[in-house]
Amino acid sequence: MNQMKDTILLAGLGLIGGSIALA
Repeated sequence: MNQMKDTILLAGLGLIGGSIALA
């Protein structure tokens, strides 16, 4: 369960980072 939370957080950070990089 904890691992799943970490994965979701990493995915969210990846999306945010990608959006900033593309902006």
